[in-house]
Amino acid sequence: MSVWTMNPKLQAIEDPTDFPPEAKSLQQLDAAVRCSICSEFFDGPVSLQCGHSFCSLCIRNTMATTSQSHCPTCRAPAKESHLRPNSLLEDIVSAWKPARAYIVKLAKQDDQPARKKRRLDESDPPSSAGPSRTPSANSTTVERTQLSSLLPMDAHRYKASDSLVACPLCKAEVPMDNINYHIDSGCATSLQSPKSQNSKAQWSSIMGPKSKGKEKESDDRVPKLAYDTLTQKQLRERLERLGLLTTGDHSVLVARHQQWAMLWNANLDKSTEHRESKEKLRRTLRKWESERHAPRKEKPAVDSGHLKKYSSEFKRLTEAARVNKAPLVGTEEVVVVDSEDL
Repeated sequence: MSVWTMNPKLQAIEDPTDFPPEAKSLQQLDAAVRCSICSEFFDGPVSLQCGHSFCSLCIRNTMATTSQSHCPTCRAPAKESHLRPNSLLEDIVSAWKPARAYIVKLAKQDDQPARKKRRLDESDPPSSAGPSRTPSANSTTVERTQLSSLLPMDAHRYKASDSLVACPLCKAEVPMDNINYHIDSGCATSLQSPKSQNSKAQWSSIMGPKSKGKEKESDDRVPKLAYDTLTQKQLRERLERLGLLTTGDHSVLVARHQQWAMLWNANLDKSTEHRESKEKLRRTLRKWESERHAPRKEKPAVDSGHLKKYSSEFKRLTEAARVNKAPLVGTEEVVVVDSEDL
């Protein structure tokens, strides 16, 4: 039994191996839209001059905490000023994330009928009348099943139940279920049935509809400061202008401003519809500060009763180790002679 089977929490982690081995290209696609630092889908991707892309917050945090002046992937020289937003990659990730679960489901469903078909073909005896030129019923059924699984349920119901009829007023062809509503509206309504519109809504939800624009906020980036030259009063004034807390000593104020600069500038690297609100960024900063100042868990003290209980066993193992380290009989002994004794 594998570790993934034993631990349900590990199974819940999204990974390129969610796709079957036969869908190697889908595994490669899923891996290509992930950051090599955090292994998650790109969040506000930025590119360096070498062409490699990372999450904006990941690469900024890496450069700030490790003082790296090179790309983590190819080790080419890189600076924070080289970062450029990659809006095309961001759009690809936005379209891939909602469609991923649907494609994984289809890929697994595709794999099951194929296996059943192989088992049926192996069990069927060869026909005495010779090979048939018509496709087998099993393969036709599998193809229809795969095709029908790609269509929303409303599309099937529309084809089965709706038939077009001519409107007695405008002579336009209208679905039968929609004819009364069409006439009551003075022939001004859409000729599409509500079910067809629901079908389109389902497809748009699968392929990821564009989200509505959020309230526009300032696009000004937070610059780096020469913190050693600023007094606590000046730091507090700058934090107050940013709407942040002003409590703490000089080191706390500096760390707060540095983290906010990374959060804010990384958020600006995202396209407008994907940016987080200023209030959400403040909550992220407060969470970071609370985790940073949280007391560390002390290691549990050694139980004296446990030591006393197993002291004899410990002595036995120690003696056995000493015996194993004893020099073998007949081996030459190397004597180091000091030059002063000569």
